[in-house]
Amino acid sequence: MLFVLAGPSYVGKKTALSHFMKLYSFSSIIPYTTKPVKRQSGEVEGIKYHYVDQDNATDIDNDAFIHDRPFRYKNNGDQIIYAYKKSDIEQAINSYSNFIIHASVGNAINISKEYRAKSKGHLYIIFLDYSEALTEEFFRKRFIKMDSQYQNGSDLENNIDEEQFRRRFAHAKKERSVYSKNTKYFDEEIKGDQPYSICSSLENYILPKLMVMPTSPDRIPGPLSDDDIMYMIEKRLKDKLLIKHKENTLSASESKKILSGCAIQLSLSSTIRIIKRPLINNYIDMAQDECVLDSKLSSIYKEKNISLGYVLKPDETILCSSVESITMPHDIYGLVSSKFSYTQLGLSIELGTSVIQPGHEGKIHFQIKNNTANSICIYPEIQVAQLLLFRTVQPSSAKYCDKTGTHGYDKESVSPISKFRDDNKELANAKKPGKNFIKSVAGAFRNQMVEAIVGILFTCGIIVTVATKAEAFLKTYIIPIFNSSPILIKVMLIAIGIWLFSHLFDFIGRLLISFVEFVIRKIRERIR
Repeated sequence: MLFVLAGPSYVGKKTALSHFMKLYSFSSIIPYTTKPVKRQSGEVEGIKYHYVDQDNATDIDNDAFIHDRPFRYKNNGDQIIYAYKKSDIEQAINSYSNFIIHASVGNAINISKEYRAKSKGHLYIIFLDYSEALTEEFFRKRFIKMDSQYQNGSDLENNIDEEQFRRRFAHAKKERSVYSKNTKYFDEEIKGDQPYSICSSLENYILPKLMVMPTSPDRIPGPLSDDDIMYMIEKRLKDKLLIKHKENTLSASESKKILSGCAIQLSLSSTIRIIKRPLINNYIDMAQDECVLDSKLSSIYKEKNISLGYVLKPDETILCSSVESITMPHDIYGLVSSKFSYTQLGLSIELGTSVIQPGHEGKIHFQIKNNTANSICIYPEIQVAQLLLFRTVQPSSAKYCDKTGTHGYDKESVSPISKFRDDNKELANAKKPGKNFIKSVAGAFRNQMVEAIVGILFTCGIIVTVATKAEAFLKTYIIPIFNSSPILIKVMLIAIGIWLFSHLFDFIGRLLISFVEFVIRKIRERIR
């Protein structure tokens, strides 16, 4: 993207150029000139200009360069040319970086004629002018104040270079006159009598048009500060960052309240998804029919309202979302992180869903895990997570989404399972063992049988240990009652006994297996 500044002498073109290069990391293009080798202070080859000898003026006076009409320099008869290489101009216009140059009105018009129609909004021509009338008295004051290199003594008003003043004054009038006849080639006119007012007005015009956010002087991609974030919210009009709270877009001042350091604070939504723990292990087949799989996943990941809080059990993980909805620019991505104050309690944000891609629109989804042996009660609206933003090398050309163009869960309060089957030929053509009913039943029966056998063995072990007391208890209380009961009662007692003992064996077996798994997990954690 290229911005071209033109205007009369001493209006502030060079000051504005330095302002945007130093403060906003703009780049510039070094012009070519046949100006004599005797230069003003700071005019260094390869920095201020590329100098070309008068004898070689045809090197830049050709179709490969944009140049104005030659003009006479001081007292010599040489015709001076100021030119920009066309390839440099084209590269700046097509670049993702921000470029700014100052040029004569003639050169600005030539650049506009050559590239403005085909620049696709990446080229802006701006004319800078004085607010006051361009009188000789006004211009003389500017000349004395700003062009000290032409002054010949300590008496500033009486010892100025009159010829140089006249030349500059005539050139300023000429620039204004040429502009007035060619305003159609310019995008904007900005007036001001002080350099700071010119720079301020240019900021208001230029910054909202930028495609890429100004960064540090070295322009190395990396983490953004709160000032960078506020720039994208407040001043950036194209591809800007938006924060919504309950469908209401936050103003700049409201957005600033939820910034802390380099992060956006995220509040917990009042709706979560809990991972249901079934009596029998769930069998999930990724290649299963989509409707069946969605139904099964919905039954596993139950949605729950936590307006009164939720007790997060030890080692439990829940699926959450933020109250805030975020619209990410295409050159920014985010990482969701835990807040240290909650990390101290044992809560962490799991990293599996923490990357927020460029172009994301919607709520931020993440997982919260209780890493302690204690139960922790959490509540909605607490700022449990934070979103850290980073700038990419180049803007992303497409946002992270599914075939419909957006994530299906972005408009939901809490994310269901992602549509990993969409356009997945491998899964569509995969064999589906989950459809084998006999195997499914056999697997479930095997799980229960293992738990029942473990329970029976443990119960039998207990009974053998207390066999004498158990036999006396049965002979004294149970057998007499059973023998004296009618047949129907005996059948009912037998059925109840079988039901109780089967569930008792199953419960004891499941309890023992869970305990052994817990012990093994803790041993592995200690070994790690």
